Amino acid sequence: MRIVSHCVVVYTRLEIWQDYQTMKMWLEVPISSVAGVLDQVRSRALTFAREIEEENPAAGETKGDQATSAPPVP
Repeated sequence: MRIVSHCVVVYTRLEIWQDYQTMKMWLEVPISSVAGVLDQVRSRALTFAREIEEENPAAGETKGDQATSAPPVP
């Protein structure tokens, strides 16, 4: 993942000072890194759903005309 390697580079450049406290710290993450993380999560969730479907094709299916209380997820 790009975001992890980016963080490692930033953290390895930090100096450690004894007897001091950190009052504020931040890290600017490029939007492309966030998009990459979201893409990975989406891909892994889809792979997981396909593995479940392969193992049990009826998983998550309702029987007959049973209505669910929640609307379908798009």
